Amino acid sequence: MVVTTGDMDEEDIDVSTDDLGISFGGENSEQQEQFIKDLKDKKKETQEAQPKKIQLSHTLSELVLTPAKHLDESGLQWHVENGKSYQITSFAEGKGLQFATTMGNLYSQFNSHVMSRIYPKGIRFDSSNYNPLPYWYCGSQIVALNYQTPDEWWRINEGKFMKNGRTGYVIKPECLRVVNGIAVTWEGCNILAEPLKTLKVTVISGWRLAQKKKSKYTTVVVKATLYSCSEPQTDLSEVVDNNLHNPTFNKEFTFNVVHEELDILMLEVFDGPKKNLLYYYSIPVDCMRQGYRTVGLKDPRGVEVKEAELFVKVSLNKKNKKR
Repeated sequence: MVVTTGDMDEEDIDVSTDDLGISFGGENSEQQEQFIKDLKDKKKETQEAQPKKIQLSHTLSELVLTPAKHLDESGLQWHVENGKSYQITSFAEGKGLQFATTMGNLYSQFNSHVMSRIYPKGIRFDSSNYNPLPYWYCGSQIVALNYQTPDEWWRINEGKFMKNGRTGYVIKPECLRVVNGIAVTWEGCNILAEPLKTLKVTVISGWRLAQKKKSKYTTVVVKATLYSCSEPQTDLSEVVDNNLHNPTFNKEFTFNVVHEELDILMLEVFDGPKKNLLYYYSIPVDCMRQGYRTVGLKDPRGVEVKEAELFVKVSLNKKNKKR
């Protein structure tokens, strides 16, 4: 039997009973005619079951098409002058970092006109993460991380998006939203709108830092780090031995704040000798309340731990200008 795959008429079906190994009792028997009819009906059912081809609207396609433009320095400038707010361009982390560190002001203006998305480079086979801060400081709207890996930069990302009721969206600082205005740049952090401030965080004590009733950890130390446009500022408390229930630290951490809306503070509690991370808490500086506060802690995977807390005192003051 030979059956064509196109539209089928009666002449398109050529049935050879010898090929099928079927005998109908005669060349023009009723069985043979019924067999051919069944084949036609089967083909018709198959065609009706197949989805119809969708005709695309060329006009609609033009509305959702994002034009491509080679992006070097001239490409960024082209988007500053001609870009539309609904356009988005994706960069690998290396390309985005190059823009942020070598032409930060232009890259910031680019992100005030169009959107950019940063994604991890393909050689991160271990699903590690990169530092998202350079891209945030230049106004990138989407900075994608390997969310399955709860490392240092994952925890910073968690703190970043505590704002706005943890909805996943935060508004950029005004200096990154004003077109042709003063923009934050990763190289030098040229911010004139905000004076430098001094952040002081005194970690007075802890509460119930043992993960279990019979914890294998017997010592704890607190690490405080301020992530800013420069290298992270970090310091450690003294190690407290044999007291995870209510250890006393009385350690004052002092940091230089470049921009309240962009800088992020992270407090981490480690097992003293082995430096195993027990708890952490990260928060943008502009979300911190001054005075005496309790800080609820999370485990390394971001799950809030009931009753595990730090008791702290926070102050944020303008930095005295040198005469």
